[in-house]
Formats: sequence, structure tokens, C-alpha cells
Amino acid sequence: MVLVPCVIYRKIDLRLDNWKDRIALLGNGAVGAVACISLLYALPNAPLGNINAIIQGTLSVFTAILACVFLKEMSRPSELVASLLNAIGVLIITRPPFLVPAHAAPSSKETMAYILTIVAVVGISAGYVIGRYVRGRLHVFAVMFYNSSIVAVLNCVLMVIIRPPSWSIPPRAASFIIGVCVSGLLSTWTRYKSLQLESAATVVLLSNVQIIISYLADIFIFHYTLHPLDFVGAGVVVMGSVVVSISAYRKRKQDNDANDENIPDEEKSLREEEEDDEY
Repeated sequence: MVLVPCVIYRKIDLRLDNWKDRIALLGNGAVGAVACISLLYALPNAPLGNINAIIQGTLSVFTAILACVFLKEMSRPSELVASLLNAIGVLIITRPPFLVPAHAAPSSKETMAYILTIVAVVGISAGYVIGRYVRGRLHVFAVMFYNSSIVAVLNCVLMVIIRPPSWSIPPRAASFIIGVCVSGLLSTWTRYKSLQLESAATVVLLSNVQIIISYLADIFIFHYTLHPLDFVGAGVVVMGSVVVSISAYRKRKQDNDANDENIPDEEKSLREEEEDDEY
């Protein structure tokens, strides 16, 4: 609903002439619905910071794999190192029984929440790759429009099938839902916009800053008692983001320096051509 005025105002063409784009956007909506439902079941049963750390830690791995397979985008060495650090951080947070003593492992309910989170990650990473795939052919708002519409329809169908909804919502809960919708819309717009400017793996790794915000919310808002290993794992994941951030900054700086060096040569050649024309 929020996107409709934006689409009309910008006069964005929503026609899909390419059948591959139709399949891609339909798949984007389907995996988005699966990711949304999985996260909604996972969030009440585990700390927000841990879920965010798992999302960000495994998202780069799945995104890099899918981008390599479907988009032929090869990861840079720094991204591979960051993905390895992320995987290590996720293992520290989830603490599977075969790696840690039983008393340090999470409860069965929390473990199931982590499994659902990984299922959601597969859907989110597929959405990243699809958004990267249709770049240049479709406007960001068009991708968001189709994604949001398909996710909404599928969620409504599943909601009716699984459990008949209760439409009586307290005002406080309604305000929270509106806040989630607005922030989710802004998040989706910035995500698809960044995917048009940078590789999928880099976008994922640079968004790990939300892990810190999630842990602050766990401590000061939800009053969770976190295990010390949770912070260790999150720190390892954030370290991966630092690695790829520094690498991306250096690469951008090298590209800018190379462009600056080429400008005088180009101007010189143009002047020489003008002088030749005069003679």
C-alpha cells in the first residue's frame, strides 16, 4: 500500500516483458514468505542478538555461494576470510552439542529457533541474489512492489490455513506493527538500492552492524541473560565485517586513484587532437 503512491508518482513501468524476470520475482516473493514465517516463529524463542548474528553470519556464506552459482560473481579473498569468521562465530553462538558440553548448549526450543533462522537465511540470501540479477532492467520500487505483494498474498493464505486470524489488536501492538512495516520498507529499499551499486556478498557483510544494535536491545529492552559465548561469537562475526569493510574501502580508494591518474592523460590527448584539427 505504501509503495503504490511511490510507483504512481515516479511513473514506474511494472510490466515484465522478460519471462525470466517474472520467474525470478515470483521466486523472490515465495522465498521471502518462507523467510518471513520462519523468522516469526524463531524470534520469540531466542535472543534477538543471537538470531541477528546467525542471520548475518550465515547470510554471507549462502549469498556468496548462490551469487557464484547463478551470477558468476566470484568472492574476493577478504570476503572468503570474512565468511569463514562468520561461520566460526555462528558455531560459537549456536553451540551444537557435538562441540560443547551439554550444560553450555542452548535449550531445545532455542535450538529449533536457530534452525528456523537458518531456513530464513536461505530465503533471504536467494532474495539478495535475485535482486542483484534483475538490476538495470527493473526499478528498485518495481522489485519491492512485486516482492511485497507476493509475500503479503502468500502470508495471508498461510495465515488462514494454519490459524484463523484474530483482528482484535491492542493499540500498543498496532503501533509496533506499523513501526515494523515502516522500518521494514526502508530496510528493503536501502537493501535493493545497495545491491545495484555493490556485489551481493559485500552488501551482506557490511550490514553486520545491526548485530550490535540487537544485543543492546536484548540487554536494555528485553532483559535477556546472555551467555558469555554469545558475545564472543558476535564479536567474531563483527570482525568479519571489519575485514570486508577495510577491503572495500581500499578497493574503492584504488579505483578512485586510478581514475584520477587517467583524467590528465585523457585531457592531454583531447587537447592534442584539437591542436591537430586546427593545423
